[in-house]
Amino acid sequence: MVKTENLNFVGRYTKMIIEKRHAEAYGNVVYLTDGRAELAAALDYGLRVVHLSCAGGENILYWQNDACSDGVATAQGWRLYGGHRFWSAPESERSYYPDNEPVSCTLLADGVQLTQNIDPWTQLQKELTIRFLPNGEVQADHTLINAGSEPVSVAPWGITTLRGGGMAAIPFPPTVIGEYNPRRVVALWGGTRMDDPRLTFGRDALEVRWDGENGDYCKVGLYNSVGAASYTVDGQRFTLTFPVEELTAYPDQGCNAEIFVGRLFLELESLGQVQTLYSGERAMHTERWRMENV
Repeated sequence: MVKTENLNFVGRYTKMIIEKRHAEAYGNVVYLTDGRAELAAALDYGLRVVHLSCAGGENILYWQNDACSDGVATAQGWRLYGGHRFWSAPESERSYYPDNEPVSCTLLADGVQLTQNIDPWTQLQKELTIRFLPNGEVQADHTLINAGSEPVSVAPWGITTLRGGGMAAIPFPPTVIGEYNPRRVVALWGGTRMDDPRLTFGRDALEVRWDGENGDYCKVGLYNSVGAASYTVDGQRFTLTFPVEELTAYPDQGCNAEIFVGRLFLELESLGQVQTLYSGERAMHTERWRMENV
């Protein structure tokens, strides 16, 4: 990254730095680090976190070099960009509103709050609040606001698009002898093969291996009562944790964790519970991110 504009801001922790920067690949971004992890979020479009790594490490997030470089774009102008994005579930054609306008950024004592313009297709407004915690984790609060006049049933949905080359893992809840209700619920999206070689169903976890030679469609969801998932690539591990509600609270047949494997990337996703929001009401889903060298 080049052309750094120092905001002269030091956060709550001694090593924390928040700066506005310009990067050739990403445009204008807000850059944050606490000396343990570092990230950057786009200011010219989004909401998108475009960089995430251990301090000084290589970016683990996938990045789309141009709008159609990987074929992930729509005729209406939506493009993947990459990185971490914030959607609402369930998915539909209205999920793909072209979020190509600048976002507002508010400095906090320990991070930033990014706010998107109201989505004219859904009448939802999204806020992503990023805070660095004393334990070395990053907290990402995803807030949906119903800016329309009609009630809507939605769930906040965090999607982290990771570059290829790694392995994702989602733990299953431990076996309970004598349990009468299913707690290991798995959903396969249409076109996903049950014998896909990228999927390994272990005793207590689902592992998903990225394979650039395999371009077959693959999306898997499950109810994850553990509230954790991870992705390891090139010596760095990204661990995602999130709160868990009852299975019936979630979209997509009760899924609160999902993985999509593409030819160039892997998406690790977590979902909040479905809520009916009346005009002006909001729903929030919190993820915590930990970056480690392994």
